[in-house]
Amino acid sequence: MTDRAADTHNQILWDPLAQVYRLYTRTDFGDDDVNEWRGNRCMINPDVKANPAGWKTLKSWKFDQEGSYERWRRQIYGLTDWIYEGFHVAASCAFLTPVGHKNNIIVMGPGGYRFGDYWRMGLPLEILVVLVGLPMILIVWPL
Repeated sequence: MTDRAADTHNQILWDPLAQVYRLYTRTDFGDDDVNEWRGNRCMINPDVKANPAGWKTLKSWKFDQEGSYERWRRQIYGLTDWIYEGFHVAASCAFLTPVGHKNNIIVMGPGGYRFGDYWRMGLPLEILVVLVGLPMILIVWPL
């Protein structure tokens, strides 16, 4: 660990088809006298609880800022952002029930809302967020 920004962006996902955990991490590969090498690693571990140190590297990418890898650097650095933003959009779609978010419960009593009112207004709003949010994620963080 180098205590730099590259060490702080990790994403662990369960891959149900391969039955392994996948770790996507931004990595600092050190530096020479001229360049500081950043990159990305994809690693797998079939059982994190039984063998937490058993990560195997599948692929490593090292990037330079101006060289031939620049187009790949932007895509791979954007990968973890794309995953995070997808979760953020999904988590913000809590419009269908009063228990979806604490603010929905807070306004239910004073506003005189019933449970069905959330479906009437929440479903069109949910559809709007998905129709606008997903294309925007792909535009802002293209794969």
